[in-house]
Amino acid sequence: MNEQIRAAFLEGKLILFLGAGASFGSSNSTAQSPPLSRELAKVLAERCGWAYSGERLSVVYAAARKQLALQLDDLLARLYEHCRPSPEYIFLAQYPWARVYTTNIDDAFEHALLKHSKQKVNVRGRDDRVADKDQMFGQLDYIYLNGSIRRPDQGFIFSPEEYGRASAASPKWYDEVASDYLQCTFVFIGTTIDEPVFHHHVERYKSRAGTGSPRSYVVLPSATQIEIAGFDSSNLQYLAGTLQDFVSWLKTSVPSPPQPVEVAQNRFPELRALLDKTSKDSQQAYADLLAHVTVVSRQGLASAVPTHSLGTTRPFYKGFKPGWRDLLDGVPAVLEQYQSLATAVHAAIAANASLLALIGPAGSGKSTALKWLALALADEGRRVYFLESATDRLADILLELERANSGRFFVVIERLDPIKSDLTFALGKLTKAFVVGAESQNVWHNRLTEYFDRPSTRVEVLREIAESDANGILAKLQQYGPWTRLANLSPKERKRELFVRSKRQLLIGLMETTTGIGFDEIVIRDFAAIAVADRLFFVIVCIATLHRSDLSLSVAARALSHLSKSESPKAVVARLQGIVDQRHERFVARHPVYARKIIDSIADRKLVSEAIVALLMTFTVYPHPVVKSLDSNDATLFKSLINHRFLADALRSDPAAILGVYIQFEKYFESDGLYWLQYGLSMRSFGRHVDAYELLQTAYNAYPHDHTIHAYAQQKLILAGDGSVASETARSYVVDAIKMLTALDQVLESDDTYPIVTLAEGHVKALRKLDGDALARVKAKEYVDSLERRLKKGPNPRLHAARARLFGFAATGAWKDD
Repeated sequence: MNEQIRAAFLEGKLILFLGAGASFGSSNSTAQSPPLSRELAKVLAERCGWAYSGERLSVVYAAARKQLALQLDDLLARLYEHCRPSPEYIFLAQYPWARVYTTNIDDAFEHALLKHSKQKVNVRGRDDRVADKDQMFGQLDYIYLNGSIRRPDQGFIFSPEEYGRASAASPKWYDEVASDYLQCTFVFIGTTIDEPVFHHHVERYKSRAGTGSPRSYVVLPSATQIEIAGFDSSNLQYLAGTLQDFVSWLKTSVPSPPQPVEVAQNRFPELRALLDKTSKDSQQAYADLLAHVTVVSRQGLASAVPTHSLGTTRPFYKGFKPGWRDLLDGVPAVLEQYQSLATAVHAAIAANASLLALIGPAGSGKSTALKWLALALADEGRRVYFLESATDRLADILLELERANSGRFFVVIERLDPIKSDLTFALGKLTKAFVVGAESQNVWHNRLTEYFDRPSTRVEVLREIAESDANGILAKLQQYGPWTRLANLSPKERKRELFVRSKRQLLIGLMETTTGIGFDEIVIRDFAAIAVADRLFFVIVCIATLHRSDLSLSVAARALSHLSKSESPKAVVARLQGIVDQRHERFVARHPVYARKIIDSIADRKLVSEAIVALLMTFTVYPHPVVKSLDSNDATLFKSLINHRFLADALRSDPAAILGVYIQFEKYFESDGLYWLQYGLSMRSFGRHVDAYELLQTAYNAYPHDHTIHAYAQQKLILAGDGSVASETARSYVVDAIKMLTALDQVLESDDTYPIVTLAEGHVKALRKLDGDALARVKAKEYVDSLERRLKKGPNPRLHAARARLFGFAATGAWKDD
């Protein structure tokens, strides 16, 4: 064996692929090893009364299946079920693995895993729904690719006909193993990989298994020169040996099986400092919770993030958001307002504040300022944590960090809007944490002030660059950025270009300064320069970036597979250098501002629609509700893709295009309430209220979430008020809606959904239709009183607008629609 296998194992990047030879030494109900291929062929021939002359198992099995019928299943059960695992299997089972695939049908290793593994073992068949790898290694997928003796109803893959059916059906886990093959290091044990279905899926990926892919290994007692050459052509290295030899090597190289959480620490070094503060018993749960938290320190980040070649232009100066390596290397210039930001933080702490919000327009440099501040605070010896992506467990994370730290600590958050409710709740319970977060000015003023307008909040506005910043920015541009055009200008001309072009946004200003053309033209030229075959993938990346959700390698690979593309995402991204960047097996376009320009006005609607469908197809492999199976990054992407407002924007409000997307996934997401909710809201936006009602009713039946209940009740009021249903039905709808919205008003906390407003306005409009204005005006006055009591608790623009409308109607009888 070698050090590369050991390193891959310790970093959680090693996958086992077990063939029939690996089960040698285990014993079945007859106290013998489960028969290998030729042995099984001979047993089957003898049972059928045929003379065996060395025919292949696939040929013998096909003939035996026809003659023996169900008796064949009984024979296989006797040979392969209830197997006792070998000592080698038991030893392997004690180690944590990224995944284990097998083409065996016996249950020997399954028994070993279920009894001895430190991970929670999920036993899966080739057609089961795919699950993403557990990044914290608390769970292990053990996948039977050719069938399991414990699930004979799902069939086996032995005969040519079965190989053909499996190839045509494209089993979900065969797609996944092909994807894994290009991302992780495989060790094939006891198999020559002569598996037609496996090769059917992997063959199209062979180009991915070259220089840029991990080397994998085949462990066999012997191999011919031709077989070894064949392995090498697929970037597979032949290692002479058996499972016993592999286990002996493992005993020597990794004598003590590590805990799953230790592998997670090796994979994500930033976790180690956090986990040192918790007891061993709670480490796994703690690691899961803090998977997306970065501990900020120069030493820790320097070992965790890759370096850049000194001679390359840094992506930051091509419009990409900064990575930690950029900050460590001093790539961005330190602006005057950064120092002001640090001063503001210290002043806020002295004033006993708990939150500082950094606001500014998109592309103004908020992400760079936040990372600079986090590193500056860490350099002072402060304890600093950084959250780059939204999480639905923010309150739990902050409270856990509060318990883990004995003194003041800092949490820096990329965006405040997605976590506003959790953050508001947590801030009321924290005593040692100081939070710094960023948000756009528009979102802050329209959606967040009602959450954070309190004495403990400080606000800093990111403004235009100062004159004193120009020389520093230009010096960094010369060192790390595109300098060809600026080299031909005088120092005075360079400063003037920078100032004039950065008046709108710093991001756009830097791009325009280095190219000499306007931002719109930059984007148009970039898109025109992309090969037509690569544009669809580029739009896919832009859609993810637009929603601040990096495109994960697994999602990207599945999207390309759906599009029948034979290249890996990495191969495509290599041709998109400069406009797409790869970070920790995730892909991002230059910047959300840049991505929005592509989606809104550069890419044609048909291309955007194809990209959306390809992305949604990647989520059809998960159980429902889909978001429950996803990490926060991919969950954000899924929710954004099916959001009716996004589809309306991206597809230019074209009803056929928008509803066409939803229609394609009616079966794929038939039990997912979120899908039906957004489908119904989209139908409502086009005035098709009866159709919308049916869809929202389906959403309610699938998953009666608070927002689904609200939309369903609101649709009842809409139908009651527009004459779409009979009077008797309309009155029953009103009764239902009053009951649902009254109950919901007691529990729902949301910045854009107000049950009391929906009830007040909807009920009054329905009464106007059913009983006339006189009675409706009396009811409107009652709701005005209710809204005024609510407004005494604090200002709220939506409640105030509803109160004004209802008051005007009650007083004058004139109803003002939106």
